[in-house]
Amino acid sequence: MLAHFLGGVGLFLLGMTLLTDGLKLAAGPALEVMLSRWTSTRSRALASGVAITALVQSSSAVTVATLGFVNAGLLLFEHAAWVIFGSNVGTTLTAWLVALLGFSIKIDAYALPLIGIGAFIHLGGRSPRLKAAGTAIAGFGLLFLGIDAMKSAFEGVGANFTDNLNFGDNLSLLWMVVIGAILTVLMQSSSAAIAIILTAIAGKMLPLEAGAAAVIGANIGTTSTAILASFGATANAKRLSLAHVLFNLITGAAALALLPLFLWLLGALSDMRQDLNNPAVLLAAFHTLFNLLGVALMWPLGTSMTAWLKTRFQKGGKVLSLQHLDKSATVVPDVAFHAVVMELERFQGLLSAHIQNSLLNPGDIRTLETRRELKELLDELNQHITHILHQPLRLPLTQQLPQCLQVIQYAYNLLETLDEVEQEPSLDRSLTAQMNDWLSLYCHPPIATEAVQEGADSAAQAELSYREAKQRLLDEALEKTIKLTTMNQALQRLSLYKRIQEQMLKAARLVAGLKPGT
Repeated sequence: MLAHFLGGVGLFLLGMTLLTDGLKLAAGPALEVMLSRWTSTRSRALASGVAITALVQSSSAVTVATLGFVNAGLLLFEHAAWVIFGSNVGTTLTAWLVALLGFSIKIDAYALPLIGIGAFIHLGGRSPRLKAAGTAIAGFGLLFLGIDAMKSAFEGVGANFTDNLNFGDNLSLLWMVVIGAILTVLMQSSSAAIAIILTAIAGKMLPLEAGAAAVIGANIGTTSTAILASFGATANAKRLSLAHVLFNLITGAAALALLPLFLWLLGALSDMRQDLNNPAVLLAAFHTLFNLLGVALMWPLGTSMTAWLKTRFQKGGKVLSLQHLDKSATVVPDVAFHAVVMELERFQGLLSAHIQNSLLNPGDIRTLETRRELKELLDELNQHITHILHQPLRLPLTQQLPQCLQVIQYAYNLLETLDEVEQEPSLDRSLTAQMNDWLSLYCHPPIATEAVQEGADSAAQAELSYREAKQRLLDEALEKTIKLTTMNQALQRLSLYKRIQEQMLKAARLVAGLKPGT
């Protein structure tokens, strides 16, 4: 029994992973379009959360996508919270799929062909989206094969199990809440925990009230994912995680308090319709009902709660940290890519400001410390992009993300060149001022956000000005206005400045090309 049970859980988790990854990749930018266009009011945001979570079968993916849009300023935090609340309702679709299909049909007659069809589509498909659709179909089959394995493991032990346990008192129900939460925390999937509970109910190992208490616990346990994801995350990520936790705790407490009323209502429904006289279906209905109750409770509280959340986790004084990207964002590569582009744009501004500061304060300890922090920021951004590259990606992203790494390499080279400038011997103040003016003119922050053609014009002007400055130094040496040693030192410094300007412009061109519409 234990071997069948563990194998069933493993197949279910693997199936859920393949199903979610396949659907996310097949949907492509559709998830992004839905979140950006369908969330103008809190009711539409709520409906979007329900619909998108039902579509991709992953509330965590929807949470991270929502977070990405909040960080990008494309979605108001007030509406984002309602997307999260809606995702809690949307994730109950998994329970309905398990209850309606997992126990009412001959699973192996459908699951095995689905796995085969999905595998053939994945292997034979030419487009990435078709391959992803095959992965999702195969995952769907594996998911139900896992349910079948768990169901067969529980058969024959249900009656003996329930005879030895008493679920009539409140203490036992509280223990079931704890067990449901622990299952979710251990597997990091409320869907898997609820599938186990549904299977135990169908196998008559648990009565309906015990299963209902365990489902409440699973709903509360899913907040562990949000809590873990909030460590080291952006301020908006922490606020949304806290909104998720508050919603689930309030909903769980209300559902537990009203459990007798819910059970009476479910009993009345099963008496009215014989087709609803199925414990697994009733439990799926309970899961949806108490999440809808949570939405109803939040409706009058939502405005004040989101206003309070916006006062939490205020940003500190540390500017040199990632503002739009965190480790959880890689769950949805399309959204993570937008966050990466925003971080690169922001870094261009920080880099330009640092160049100006380095010219004004050469050798300053604080300037050198800032340069070290900029390199650490690049390291962190590099790690995030590398992690995104390990995810299943659409073809455009496989081409664009390496360009992001190239931008980072240009920035590394630029900072290293600034280190070389620091090691150069000092020059006459007026000569240094002339070259500093040249670099300030052609490495000004707006260059990072100008159109590509304007950047090309700026590069041509910089090249012409560089040659004129170089010729002027040669002429002054010939006229003996400056010494040959001074000329060589000035030419070396000017060459380093030209390298800085080129690295900055190359990075700006790449970042401009990564933005939508360019």
